[in-house]
Amino acid sequence: MLFSYAFIDYAFINLYFALIFYAIYKRDTKFLFFVLFLFAINANIFNYEIGGKPRGYFLDVLGTYFLIFSPFVFVYYVYTLYKGAFLQKDIIYYISALTFLLSILLSFRQHIRIDDYAPFALIYIIYMVKIFLNSYRVRLPQFRRGYKIIFSFLFGSLILFDIAIFLNRYTPAKNLSNSFYFIKPIVKILKDKKIDYIACNNKYLCKSLYFYGINKGEEFYLKYSKSEQKVSIFHKKRKIYEINVSNLNTL
Repeated sequence: MLFSYAFIDYAFINLYFALIFYAIYKRDTKFLFFVLFLFAINANIFNYEIGGKPRGYFLDVLGTYFLIFSPFVFVYYVYTLYKGAFLQKDIIYYISALTFLLSILLSFRQHIRIDDYAPFALIYIIYMVKIFLNSYRVRLPQFRRGYKIIFSFLFGSLILFDIAIFLNRYTPAKNLSNSFYFIKPIVKILKDKKIDYIACNNKYLCKSLYFYGINKGEEFYLKYSKSEQKVSIFHKKRKIYEINVSNLNTL
């Protein structure tokens, strides 16, 4: 499976990067050379580039991790990664910890695709729960009250945060989000107006439109203003439609 991953997607270079350090830790020379070989193949096929001037994407990446875990659970996740460094480290720890650190380090210099890193970081949740339960069980029942409070707080914040994300589109908080909750109704409007080819002022918005069947083109241009919550459609630099996305039915 490790060999096949090298030909599937460039995101697996993060897996090979972590396994290199794991092989060094285990002093497994054969496995080290094998992983280095796969690392080279993957890097050569997909031409993974690291570069650019420092632009401060760190907060964006950190905020995305906050969304994935929920803020307080993420803080505990980082704590368990730190605590795991002093315990017996296995392959799961190396994959999660090094992938997470790599995503943070690269975010200081360039914009990264979080979905290339998050899946490897998320697998440590199993150990996060294990570390919590180990700390809970070694204490006598009368001394477990603090851990019960921590668990209730973390689990409660996780549920509340997920509900808040789900209801985000229906509240003024949507103005703080970069998520394009209005994609489907915009696509319907475009198709009703026989607009099948379009370009955008936001590449991520365009990718979402392309996913739903709108193709890339230059004749029509879509401009999204986050501050005004409006989408303007231009035909040969002339505005032909303006849509207030806050009034769209996004269900």
